Amino acid sequence: MEGAATIETQDRSVDSRFQVIGAVNCNSGGKSYTLGKWQTANPPLVRCNTGLGPSDYFGRTMVANLPSNIKVGVVSVAIGGCDIALFDKVNYSSYVATAPSWMQGTIAQYGGNPYGRLVEVAKIAQKDGVIKGILLHQGETNNMQSTWPAKVKAIYDNLIKDLGLDPVKVPLLVGELVTTAEGGACGGHNSVIATMPKVVPNAHVVSAAGLPHVGDKLHFTSASYRTLGQRYAQKMLSLLPATTNPSVTFVGPVNNSIFTAGGNIELSVSATSPNGSITNVKFYAGGTLINTDNSAPYSYTWPSVLAGNYQIKAVATDSQGKTAEATITIKVNVPQSSYKGSPHVIPGTIQFEEFDLGGNGFAYSDDSPGSQVTPSVNFRTDEDVDIEICTDIGAGYNIGYATAGEWLEYSVDIKTPGTYDLDLRVAANGTGRTVSLAMDGSEIAGNVVIPNTGGWQTWQTVKVKDVNLAAGQKVLRISIVATDFVNLNYVTFTLAKELKQEPFKGEAHLIPGRIEAEEYDLGGEGMAYHEANANGNEGKATFRNDEVDIETTQDSEGAYNVGYILQGEWLEYTVNVVASGQYDLNVRVAADGDGKVLHIEMDGVDVTGPVNVPNTGGWQAWQTVTVKNVNLKAGEHIMRIAFDASYMNLNYMEFSDVITGLKINKDRNVNLYPNPFSESGIHIQKDGDFEYHITDAKGTLIERGQGADELQAGKNLMPGIYFLFINQVDSQDVIRINRQ
Repeated sequence: MEGAATIETQDRSVDSRFQVIGAVNCNSGGKSYTLGKWQTANPPLVRCNTGLGPSDYFGRTMVANLPSNIKVGVVSVAIGGCDIALFDKVNYSSYVATAPSWMQGTIAQYGGNPYGRLVEVAKIAQKDGVIKGILLHQGETNNMQSTWPAKVKAIYDNLIKDLGLDPVKVPLLVGELVTTAEGGACGGHNSVIATMPKVVPNAHVVSAAGLPHVGDKLHFTSASYRTLGQRYAQKMLSLLPATTNPSVTFVGPVNNSIFTAGGNIELSVSATSPNGSITNVKFYAGGTLINTDNSAPYSYTWPSVLAGNYQIKAVATDSQGKTAEATITIKVNVPQSSYKGSPHVIPGTIQFEEFDLGGNGFAYSDDSPGSQVTPSVNFRTDEDVDIEICTDIGAGYNIGYATAGEWLEYSVDIKTPGTYDLDLRVAANGTGRTVSLAMDGSEIAGNVVIPNTGGWQTWQTVKVKDVNLAAGQKVLRISIVATDFVNLNYVTFTLAKELKQEPFKGEAHLIPGRIEAEEYDLGGEGMAYHEANANGNEGKATFRNDEVDIETTQDSEGAYNVGYILQGEWLEYTVNVVASGQYDLNVRVAADGDGKVLHIEMDGVDVTGPVNVPNTGGWQAWQTVTVKNVNLKAGEHIMRIAFDASYMNLNYMEFSDVITGLKINKDRNVNLYPNPFSESGIHIQKDGDFEYHITDAKGTLIERGQGADELQAGKNLMPGIYFLFINQVDSQDVIRINRQ
């Protein structure tokens, strides 16, 4: 029954209703089996390195001819070339001792006892279904042995007894070998096989007539195995009782689906009857009827479902009053929320066993149901996360048996934005383990190496430095990245440096004046800028070390520009507007494409409206876009440039030519020297009588006086940037001066 034919392209597509249960543990050639686990019956069906056999098209033909709510499963235990004695329940070991060396390894895959493994796995299969028949295809090694039928009967009788089966209801189907007419080397044994119905009353012979061999006179071709499998199925179908009841199967949701409480759940089934029409389908939650649908498509929207585990049953009744039912199990979790009712506070310590409420697939991902810890721990026993008693300092619990791909989430409240150091308390017995941490889906610490601590309860602290976090309520996720099995106790977030939004150079950018795009404020993601992704500086310039994409510019002015801009991103700058009024704004941009738009805000208020960025013909082909009559108020503000489309480059923004209010006179008839100046002050030369005053960058009056033709001023000023206002009857000059 093992099968040795080539698996071809047409054999790769299999209805998921045809299932096979693993009888061995193996993983090779792109195929894997786990003992006792069901999977769709993609070939090979016996072991990872076998070929196409009769069971392949037996199962396919069965599901094609049975109602859509019926699944067919096979338990395949077979060893090519073996004697029937290998399946003798009592005396198998004698054969194993003398079996050829090439067969010994295969026998070992079945625990050294293929019959015992067949019973073991068949009992697992009985938890999910009913055994309807036993298939046999063997005999070449026992060619023409008259005792073969009796040996087969002994095996059949033992299976019936060991599996609690009824021999009247469970037939034995025995397939012929390559026939003599087709040149089969063992075709004569078919005469022995023909006697099986006399030895086992419920035995039936499956013909191999007309099925050619692959060229070795023993094994069928792929096409022959397909036909032989179909003949097994046709015989089995003829022995099954006629289907007179309706059939019903769930279209959705699938079995073991998980939902969140408070939402609606769509229930849908397909129902048919060979007796006429379906009268109605009733939906039950447990034993409670929740809806009756009298017409196709049969469905129900179950509203506002509460948290809990539910068995959902659909009962279809046809026009003759006959019924059929289908059942699924679903789990409805509470919405994701903090385990203790309020978020974990950062800075602070988070115990890893205090992951969020919400269940598997929502607040965490665990690839195995229930806890793998033995004996189980009396803590959060309704979860699938593996929690064990911790022997680390402080005791309590830890997460164990964490495998690659699993993750846990924690609602957190970051009280203080800043740069944090992380202490991860971990244990592992082996190398190659890594974990990653993310905040609201953005990675904050990637591929953190977990050392070999020497034992699962031998704990070490792994430090991760310089993690930037913005303030606010967020969701922290820790993921197991590489290699199964890491133990996790807790993580501590320690504030190393508080982040505050502040000017890049320590002083606000002055308006009027030029603001270089790359000189956005300090403060980090979410505070001084927003980047749509966390892939580092794509521009590769070393000017700053954060996520903003800065590159060396090829424009005639400036050293850098901001590029790789995505819609929704923004940059902020602390600015000081010297005087209220209307300003002209020049924005230096480059773009390779149309539809680029940005706007500028002051303290959250849009002051420019949409600014269209032209297609300049290249990412380093620069043009100046002018926005006139921008109304600004004097004083310190936060300016944000917001990008309303993707992909444009920005060099600088320059405010100039105040239309009302302050005007800096670049062609003034004023001589000032020296500028910058020292404690001795600055010398002013201006024809005629004039009044002057000096303000700081915030507009605060510092010094006032009068002069004629020339004057020494600013002797007592502290170092910094100031503005000198010189007023005459018909003019005002404003000059920026710098006290060193």
